Amino acid sequence: MIQFFQVYKTYPANIPALINISFKIEQGDFVFVTGPSGAGKTTITYLIPRLYDPTQGRVLLDGHDLRQVALDSLAENVGMVTQETYLFHTSLGENLRYAKPAATQSELEEACRAANIHDFIQSLPEGYETVVGERGYRLSGGETDGAHLPVAGSPGDPVLSFGVGA
Repeated sequence: MIQFFQVYKTYPANIPALINISFKIEQGDFVFVTGPSGAGKTTITYLIPRLYDPTQGRVLLDGHDLRQVALDSLAENVGMVTQETYLFHTSLGENLRYAKPAATQSELEEACRAANIHDFIQSLPEGYETVVGERGYRLSGGETDGAHLPVAGSPGDPVLSFGVGA
């Protein structure tokens, strides 16, 4: 369970992004945060993997304040898909292993099946060994976004956080 308890986030120059936000997300829930530009949607998604810490209040994961959780432990348990998709000039397989370099081929394929992109990858000239080019320029926008999903983690990750553009 993820819980935001009286969370405030203020950026430099005292620009408030979140003011007294409280909510709970139970295990297995899918939550969509919507709102106008500047409403704090991205800030909320960045607080979960601790890209930011709240100015006040607490963000809890299974009852533990995230500020008390080791960052490496958090990184192993929270996958994140950001607004901006970035792929390196190397094979699609290497890009997909970015978040989990030790992933086996079968784990990689399982994550790609879960993201519904395995069949597409298999249709490429060299499958998982196809070089996609910097920022995925050899792929369409939708293909690049799809290829980014398994990079976040695997179907077994307890938390998967999507940025606004996902």
